[in-house]
Amino acid sequence: MPNFRDESQPLMKPVIFGVPYEGGTYWRKGTKEGPKCIKEHLERIRPINLSTKKTLAWPMNSLFSDELELDPYNNDISFKKIQCEVLEILKAGGVPITLGGDHSITIPTLRAVAETYGADRYGVIHIDAHSDTFPPVNGYKYHHGAVFKVAIEEGLLQPKNLVQFGIRGAVREGGNDFVNEHGILCVSIDEWKATDFSIKSFLPPDGLKYYLSFDIDVVDPAFAPGTGTPVPGGLSSLEALNVMRKLNGYQLLGADFVEVAPVYDIANNTSLLAAYLLFELLANAQFHYNLVS
Repeated sequence: MPNFRDESQPLMKPVIFGVPYEGGTYWRKGTKEGPKCIKEHLERIRPINLSTKKTLAWPMNSLFSDELELDPYNNDISFKKIQCEVLEILKAGGVPITLGGDHSITIPTLRAVAETYGADRYGVIHIDAHSDTFPPVNGYKYHHGAVFKVAIEEGLLQPKNLVQFGIRGAVREGGNDFVNEHGILCVSIDEWKATDFSIKSFLPPDGLKYYLSFDIDVVDPAFAPGTGTPVPGGLSSLEALNVMRKLNGYQLLGADFVEVAPVYDIANNTSLLAAYLLFELLANAQFHYNLVS
């Protein structure tokens, strides 16, 4: 495990690593190729943002850790390996930033976060076209559409500390029952747009530490077609980049960028956008560094 403390800086570095996992996908596969493509674009991004005039605190290539090697035939082993990797980063004082992979990788990640911080001492900012609170599919509950249902049922996260942005599309009858029954703050794309995609309007910074989970399908497929469950009517590229800038002021203890499926992409536009979204986060976010001995 690399040393994440940079003695020339007052804080430890974020740690970016790929999780090429798509075992939670039950419709269109392809997300296991996402991490590699996103990283290739990240490596080409220069450190100064012309729009915000902000500069990355560290060279981008110094933030990468090795991509995980996972067993595609054993979901339990893969989840355990993801959990252990995140836990090791957190205990070393790092800020894990995961490149997915499908959204189910957030489940083992939150297991590590809850173990480190306590389930009632952090929140999740979830940006997505879907609430991901749906029931099992063919008896399997750890799929990418059930992430936050599983997290709440396992006691990894308090429902009051989960805020969802960008939700849209259509669901089956009863598809929103879990959200309503648990009082989850679920902001539709229309409600969000009415505030110019503000986060503070719904979630004023309160000192709580937050984990960011960003599903690329919150972006309209006209701008990000390379994903497995596209839904029309989402954010534009510029709106998505501005959302990343609006996270300034929140203490982020980690993040994931998931559901990029290059096989459905056009000219690598989706993985390129994902890389720039992460660049904006790195340049603008206030990270919380866990100093666990």
